[in-house]
Amino acid sequence: MASTTRRNKVEKAPYQDAVTVILNKEGKTYESWSQEIVNSNCLSLLQGENPKWRNKMLEVAAMEIIADSVVKQEEKRQNQTHN
Repeated sequence: MASTTRRNKVEKAPYQDAVTVILNKEGKTYESWSQEIVNSNCLSLLQGENPKWRNKMLEVAAMEIIADSVVKQEEKRQNQTHN
């Protein structure tokens, strides 16, 4: 019985916390963002038919958000030091 519960548990991706912080600053939730990403790419993934593809797609999208956030922060820092 315990193994069944463990199998059904959704593991948190390593990037999820970082993306959640960034999305919260934009007024979004990780859940709505992830569903939007998956939905825009493939309905079968949204239905959970292939979780490996779904997770990979979310990982790529998360890395893009993290990279964009880092670039924005660096630009903001550079603008502050030049003023």
